[in-house]
Amino acid sequence: MDIGEVIADESLEEQGVWIPFRDGAEFLVGYAGRKKYRDKLGRASARARRMNRGRDLSAAEIDQVTVQAMVGTVLLGWKNITKEGQPFEYTEENARWWLLASAELRDFIFSEANTLSNFQATGGEPASEPLADLKSGSEISAGAGPRIESPAGHGGSGDGRTSPEESA
Repeated sequence: MDIGEVIADESLEEQGVWIPFRDGAEFLVGYAGRKKYRDKLGRASARARRMNRGRDLSAAEIDQVTVQAMVGTVLLGWKNITKEGQPFEYTEENARWWLLASAELRDFIFSEANTLSNFQATGGEPASEPLADLKSGSEISAGAGPRIESPAGHGGSGDGRTSPEESA
């Protein structure tokens, strides 16, 4: 076995890769194995334990800690997302809200962020768009899961990853 088979490409870890979700939606996902995510998770966990006076965290509190760490390190952006028919911009606040509202989305993003092959030189393509220009969104109503609208004619490479050029 070559050691390169178990090492992520640093530029892909940091910049993230575009991962298709469904209906043309795509998420810019960073590698969960990188130090930035682990450090943020450690700080959020320590803060939550202090606030909870050392008692075990509830499932909801664990979700909040996990989401706090994911935003900006694992979930870096999204495209082709709307909320109530309007583009839904990627912001850290919107990302936290959506990840807490949808266990399906949270699990999907976390799973992709932990898939090493997404972050190897032969895997995903780095993002080339500035993060500030990314738009995001979902249509979530009370008690409902996300409904994602996509533009017509969206295609992909068929391998579960797309470069920014393929997804434009």
